Amino acid sequence: MMPWFRVLAALVLLSACTELSPREIVFEDAARQQQLRTIQTHSFSVTNRIKTMRAVIVTLQDLDFVIDQADSQLGFISATKLNGYHLDASVLVDDTTPDRLLVRVSFAAGLQPIQDDSYQEFFTSLQKNLIP
Repeated sequence: MMPWFRVLAALVLLSACTELSPREIVFEDAARQQQLRTIQTHSFSVTNRIKTMRAVIVTLQDLDFVIDQADSQLGFISATKLNGYHLDASVLVDDTTPDRLLVRVSFAAGLQPIQDDSYQEFFTSLQKNLIP
C-alpha cells in the first residue's frame, strides 16, 4: 500500500510544478490570437461591399475553394477546399469604416487554424481581383 501512496504523491507534486496559471494561459492565448488576427485582416480603400464580396468569391474560387454560403447582409462568406485535405475558409467583409472596407479571412484545417503564407496569397490575389 505504501509504494502506491509514494507514486501518487510524486505525480501530484510533479503536476503542480508544471502547471501554468490561468492568467498565463489567458494572456498567452490572447497575444497569439492578436498576432493571428493581424495576419488575417487587411484594409482596402474601397467602399462597395457587394463588389468586394464578389471579388472575395472569385478569389476563393481561383484558389480552388467551393463557396458554401454567402450572405450579403452580414458580409459573410464560407468556403471549403478538398484537395487531399479539408480546408475551411471564412471571410467577413466589414464596412463599419466610412472610407475603407476591412476583410478578415480565417483558414482552418478541422479545428486547427492555419498560420502560414496562405493569408498573404489570398490578399495578393484579392487585391488583383479588386482592380476595376
